[in-house]
Amino acid sequence: MKDADVNATAGVRSVHPPAWVMRRIVNPIVRTVAGSPVGRRMSGIVVLRFDGWRSGRHYTIPAVAHQIDGEMVVFTDARWAANFRGGRALDVQQAGTRCSTTARLVEDAPTTAGLLRRVLETKKPSALGLSIDGGYTPTDEELFSARHAIRLEHCASRT
Repeated sequence: MKDADVNATAGVRSVHPPAWVMRRIVNPIVRTVAGSPVGRRMSGIVVLRFDGWRSGRHYTIPAVAHQIDGEMVVFTDARWAANFRGGRALDVQQAGTRCSTTARLVEDAPTTAGLLRRVLETKKPSALGLSIDGGYTPTDEELFSARHAIRLEHCASRT
């Protein structure tokens, strides 16, 4: 799995706040709010809870889930996505409820790019942490390099 810093192209780039801001400020706030009654009003915000396949480390990751044809998909450029190669059990907290399910990393460029394009039909690239030059049409490989897609099986949105 490639790092987003390495795979930026002229037309597609990852854009993020500094990592320390996300880890120390944004993520703790989102984790807390997602588990509170206010979390019921935060459609799309999920908290993924899983153990690392190699380290055994417990992860609690806030993310944005996108509904695509009744399926929940999370996009990320983070290394933790590798935990879902071949499928892995996890708990998903969304809108004040929890769902135990399986998540699976999408490992081919055309499928990942197709899922990203579906979201980009209705949302700006910045909603996915991406910057795409105006008028530029990214290739499947560029989108695949920029984001990993993780499918959350049988865990439909409750909002």
